[in-house]
Amino acid sequence: MKLEEANETTDRADEGHGARPVACVLLGAAEFPRPSTLMKAIKRRLPGFVDACPDHSEDGPALIGRIDGKHCVVAFCDERDALDPDASCIASAWWWQDAWESLERSRAYALVSIVDADEPWRCWSILSQLTAAVVETAPAIGVLWEPADAVWPADEFRAEVDDAGEQLPVRMLVSVKLGPDEGPSRDGFPMLYGLTWGLSAFNLMEIELRCFDGKPLEMVGILLDMASYLIKHGPVIGDGHTVGHDGDHKKFMVRHEPSTIAPGRMVHRLYLAATQVS
Repeated sequence: MKLEEANETTDRADEGHGARPVACVLLGAAEFPRPSTLMKAIKRRLPGFVDACPDHSEDGPALIGRIDGKHCVVAFCDERDALDPDASCIASAWWWQDAWESLERSRAYALVSIVDADEPWRCWSILSQLTAAVVETAPAIGVLWEPADAVWPADEFRAEVDDAGEQLPVRMLVSVKLGPDEGPSRDGFPMLYGLTWGLSAFNLMEIELRCFDGKPLEMVGILLDMASYLIKHGPVIGDGHTVGHDGDHKKFMVRHEPSTIAPGRMVHRLYLAATQVS
């Protein structure tokens, strides 16, 4: 059974805002760590984590734990072909050009989930640390972060979580879908569109930018900066507000509008308001 069949798609999970707290670690071999080994790695990251089934700590390729009153599950599956090569998370992984060539080597996977999640920030913090612990103790190739519909190289995901410390690794939790947009090009660069994917997991509207006249990484930086601000401060950017940095950065007017890329969603739509040049 493929992951697309075992799990609902991110689109459906997001319909009522928020998303299911599920991540998947794809493994290059069906070699699962002993639960006690995994538990030690988790406890280094989450000191309050306890084994919810201590009497069965070495029974089977699974671990059930609890932290902050939340039940967490890591379940290993000895099964190949977990992902479809045409999956949207593969097709849109512009940051990992050989994603499918790497992930098609997977021979097993681990599902990491929180059963009774509530407050989003803490939920995703716990899930990211649990996922990094699996990467640390298993022959991991990549990580599928379901709420962001994104795949990442396993080592990169773990490094980003470690670098974030007690903060959230936003770049792993919110992806940016991008592509060429309609409109004239400038200096050989096509106009671009960008849409964040993953903010709905924090009960926030996604961010959309159309006809961006610049380089892809500049647009990604603008969208992720705003995403980080929203995650930290909540839904404080209102319709008609202006966002941007001082210096040589573009400023944008924000409108709360239906998405032109993802039908049925309300988004923070950005319109270029001004460009400052030092």
